[in-house]
Amino acid sequence: ITNPLYPLMSRGVEDCAQANKYSMVLCNTNSKPEREKKYINYLMEKGVDGVILSISHGADEEHVNEIFDCGIPIVLIDEPVINRKAYGVFTDNFKGGYIATKHLIEQGHERIACIIGPYDSLTSTERLEGYKKAITEAGLSVDESIIMSGDYKEETGYKLISEIISSRKDVTAVFAANDSIAIGIYKAIKAFGLKIPKDYSIVGFDDVYDMDLIEPALTSVSMPIYDMGMKAVEMLIKILNDTRPRKKAYIFEP
Repeated sequence: ITNPLYPLMSRGVEDCAQANKYSMVLCNTNSKPEREKKYINYLMEKGVDGVILSISHGADEEHVNEIFDCGIPIVLIDEPVINRKAYGVFTDNFKGGYIATKHLIEQGHERIACIIGPYDSLTSTERLEGYKKAITEAGLSVDESIIMSGDYKEETGYKLISEIISSRKDVTAVFAANDSIAIGIYKAIKAFGLKIPKDYSIVGFDDVYDMDLIEPALTSVSMPIYDMGMKAVEMLIKILNDTRPRKKAYIFEP
């Protein structure tokens, strides 16, 4: 819940639930499968009507099957799963990664690093594929040595951009797979005595920070996070009322 994406998403869930005479119980799994299972069992014991789940990164097939075979209606949010046609609300992450990188290319940058979340996260790898498409479409080469992976926290951005600053003087821009990573990048660049955008240009993803508090303002791919939370509740209520949603997955455009 320390990731600023989730409070806004949870607010959308709670507001829509309240409007439909449901209450929300919030469980923070920290993307750990064992905590996820524990909470699902807890919610079953409490007799909840349904679950909106941002599933842990890289959840294996056995874990996914256990979750979806629990007998409670589940709607995924934000993070899809492989080989499972589950109901869910997502962002077009490929398109977001593409337009973020294309923006940097249009600013004249040719050596653009990419710092993503875990490789076992579909959200993260889809954003990376969008980055690669924009790079190749512009006639530039994809350099795997400036594509780096960590988690979705500030520490990842700080650590990995520090490595790039120290070893790759040709890099002039960075696509960060979420805004928390981007904030870590901002802090590291300033710690090195460099300036944004004079020395580095940054594009984030999510658009969850108050831009007035960041100097210079962060350019970010905007996700309709609050609306995603509301749409997930609407889908879940349709399932509970035996009125199946027209689409298995609802994908928002960034």
